[in-house]
Amino acid sequence: MIKQVISRLQLARDDIRRWLGLRLFDRPRSAMDVRRPMHHILIVRWDAKWGDAIVSSFFIPELKKQYPEAHITVLAPPFMSEYFTNYLEADRVLTLPKRPKYQQLKQVAAEIGHCDMAVHLSPRLRMKDLYFFNKLKTDSIAGMDDEVKAINLKLNKQSKGEHYADIYKNLLIQLGVEQPNCQYLVPRENRSQKNINNFLEGLSTPVVAINPYGSGSSRQFTPASIKLLINAINKLELNLTLCILLTPDKKQDVKNICSQFDNVIAYLETQSIYDSIEIIARANWVISVDTAIVHIATGLNKPTLALYNPDVENYNRWHPNNPKALSFNSEPETVPDINSISWPKLSNEIIKLFKINP
Repeated sequence: MIKQVISRLQLARDDIRRWLGLRLFDRPRSAMDVRRPMHHILIVRWDAKWGDAIVSSFFIPELKKQYPEAHITVLAPPFMSEYFTNYLEADRVLTLPKRPKYQQLKQVAAEIGHCDMAVHLSPRLRMKDLYFFNKLKTDSIAGMDDEVKAINLKLNKQSKGEHYADIYKNLLIQLGVEQPNCQYLVPRENRSQKNINNFLEGLSTPVVAINPYGSGSSRQFTPASIKLLINAINKLELNLTLCILLTPDKKQDVKNICSQFDNVIAYLETQSIYDSIEIIARANWVISVDTAIVHIATGLNKPTLALYNPDVENYNRWHPNNPKALSFNSEPETVPDINSISWPKLSNEIIKLFKINP
């Protein structure tokens, strides 16, 4: 109850700030000419997480094909800088903290300089977004918040209910890319490849990668649920190795679970998402809650069972964009909880998963 009250107060606060931002900083721009040459393109991803970065990973390479002379700048959080630079080949990556100060936004806008187009596909801009665009020297802004006057290439109405990958694809098409290659680009790191190859060396049974941990408590399995999932798989007697993916803070919980089963393992030295990526690359099947692992599995073309809370809008935007994927919802609850699972129904989906050829 207290959490719900706090959440409502925070939403009300954000609404007031947005109302002020629209009145103080929002300025209309003339219609965007998508046929004009582009010399500098800014992609605003300062709120990027691994999942949405993977889903939109094809966007920069396809832009570079369309505008080979254009300089592409990405505004990203520090932990995503390497991915945009080394794997997606952005020309420049500028970073901002999770909660930047207004002075920092003003400074980075000045550092970016003039750009022909800025892309920011957040569905609802905050006051700081509006302030940043007020300070940015750009001819055009492509975005999904149709209420914002500064956005002169509006994408929300035409993309209602679409997957985020399709929104980026449709923007590319509007910019003249006739047949965009929308394959997700999953980063691979040599150190992690070596470590995971050594970890899995000698296994003679197929591997199921299980990811029980998503962002926020509503998307995280409890230890009890993880054990129920393992038991549901083991009842099928398929002679499988189950590998639990983890983050360093879950090490002890996962270690305890592994000790209770003969066929359950985990790479307890996991330090980054690159270690999990390599386990997925070696796995035959993937079972994951709603998080970046679902999209990484899509990029690596793995048969996947993705577990979601019942939220139609979230599912439409972030479902596994993968012909080898199955999806399953938890039971509706006042407070969403991925642990609210109908285990007999989920067992039927697990059977279907293992019928999909890796």
